[in-house]
Amino acid sequence: MSVNSNEIKETDIEALVLASGEKGIKVNEILEHLNMSYHDFLATVNNLNKRPVSFVLKIVGQKIYAVIREEFQSLLRKAGFNERIRLTQPTLETLAVIGYLSPCRKSFIDYLRGVDSTQSINTLLETGLIERVSSEQKAEPVFKLSEKAFSFLGISSEQELDNYQSIRDEFHSKLQNFNN
Repeated sequence: MSVNSNEIKETDIEALVLASGEKGIKVNEILEHLNMSYHDFLATVNNLNKRPVSFVLKIVGQKIYAVIREEFQSLLRKAGFNERIRLTQPTLETLAVIGYLSPCRKSFIDYLRGVDSTQSINTLLETGLIERVSSEQKAEPVFKLSEKAFSFLGISSEQELDNYQSIRDEFHSKLQNFNN
């Protein structure tokens, strides 16, 4: 049985992604390790995702992850492998504000929601859905969506959020009152 170089690249990509676990692996690292172009990499990933297996390879931001196919999610839940993150309404609201205004100051989140968002922010930090980023004013925390959030939401950038520009503009309009 002969193995062609495309099959080797497929199994190499698959091995690297699976070994990376839930952290994923940077696409550039794979390109370097396997000495392949981004175009060839995408074609190979597309071929891998056509196979009838229980997972797909999903590129989110600059990383690639192995993700269980949607049709197997109910089976995993029944078997107790529920990896779904459950968020309360206030935490979802906080995640939305951060998503639409990312990067976003904590004071903006509190102002737009009308309440202190510390507990929701802590939950989002603990689940890895947001990250703290540096700010010019070190006393004021600034947050952005993490790559895990992009995967959780099924998007690869904030711009893919529903009605991104109109909601972002509405938030910015409301923040004019905050800044005055």
